[in-house]
Amino acid sequence: MNLNYKKLCKIQEKIYKLSHAKSVLNWDQATMMSLRGNAERSKSIAEISTMIHELSTQKKIAKLISGSEKEDLNEFEISNLKEIKRDWLRKKIVPRKLVKKKQIAESMCEHEWRSQRKNNDWKGFLANFSNVV
Repeated sequence: MNLNYKKLCKIQEKIYKLSHAKSVLNWDQATMMSLRGNAERSKSIAEISTMIHELSTQKKIAKLISGSEKEDLNEFEISNLKEIKRDWLRKKIVPRKLVKKKQIAESMCEHEWRSQRKNNDWKGFLANFSNVV
């Protein structure tokens, strides 16, 4: 039995569910949400992004990846494990606080851009975009 791989897949399933919820919130923010809800929505999305990051980078992931590499996996599972490992290696170097700040800056910038574009407000956009960069 591929116990390490199965445990790793359970964590990935949680990450997928949170990512799905985040994408629904992003869609609503971009299409339906009133202008007054942006700040709180941005914080909510940032919180979910932080949760995804924490799940994706927890210390036991390294052990599960290492253990999975020693298990008898089929071709699909090996490919999936490579992607999980690649994602883990990329995410583990990014601090949690940066993930949260980045998500808030992106959400706020994108939301403000809608009115700034209509008003040709490039100075306002630059101020928001500089936070993203």
